Amino acid sequence: MNKEWSKYVIPSIAVTMIGVGSTTASVSADSDDHKPKQQQENNVTKQVSKEIALDRIPGTIEEVELDNEDGYIVYEVELQSEDDDEYEVIINAQTGDILEIESDDNDNDDDDDNDD
Repeated sequence: MNKEWSKYVIPSIAVTMIGVGSTTASVSADSDDHKPKQQQENNVTKQVSKEIALDRIPGTIEEVELDNEDGYIVYEVELQSEDDDEYEVIINAQTGDILEIESDDNDNDDDDDNDD
């Protein structure tokens, strides 16, 4: 009778252990989904983002912010160029690619109306 009992108990224990192991694995795999994307995907440092922006537009860094834009973690680097123009350089925090450069013109177009 002892062999009859082990014939059913051992496979039951094995199935139970496999089930527990796969449940643990799926919970572990899903646990990264709850971390903020900034912790998962931020491969470029703040200092490197400054260097990338200054390589493109020489000047003085005014501010650097890490932000989530359209599902991408980006650095928004605000700087003043050597010509006193203001720019915002958007840099992908994972790849270091420049996604966009926005310019704030210092020229006022109101002066054109005074030429009459």
